[in-house]
Amino acid sequence: MKPPEKMPELSIEARRDLAMHMKEICRRLNANPEIAKLLLVNPIYVLEDLGVRLNQEMRDHVHNTFHNPPAKQRRLAELETELKAELEQITGKPEIPVSPEHRAELLFQHLKLTPLAPEATQPARLEPGRLRAYGSQHPLLARLLEYDAVRKGGLTFHPRETYEAYKRGARKQCWLDSITFKV
Repeated sequence: MKPPEKMPELSIEARRDLAMHMKEICRRLNANPEIAKLLLVNPIYVLEDLGVRLNQEMRDHVHNTFHNPPAKQRRLAELETELKAELEQITGKPEIPVSPEHRAELLFQHLKLTPLAPEATQPARLEPGRLRAYGSQHPLLARLLEYDAVRKGGLTFHPRETYEAYKRGARKQCWLDSITFKV
């Protein structure tokens, strides 16, 4: 991968700076498509390679925006509201069970589900992967599985070494052929 063209540095210290320079950032991304494709590896390193310097507040903002985009935040809030209301009706408490012990209690004591193989008896713990096996047995469990997926979803920012390996071509990205940005 050829290095990006040398560009004047842009300093981003607030969201207004990001908005003000968005057209130029998009121009730089479009002028450097091989670097732009690495946004899915780590967008902060891509911006740095394109001469965009972010202060810590803006680095945190970029991280939070990519890891917890607004659509994800809305869906997570909807699921939490739905789950808490239904759980309060079923268990008497509006608490989403996250521990293996609380999930086993929900399934076997409150929902009265029968243990599936390989569990011969009611387990005291339900490990995260085992919840999927019970997902079709009650509508609440499908929402609980979606809640887990949404909560864990979001872009993972890879460390500098991984980003550099992709940039050098030592690791191949296969998820994007091309990318274009418009403002």
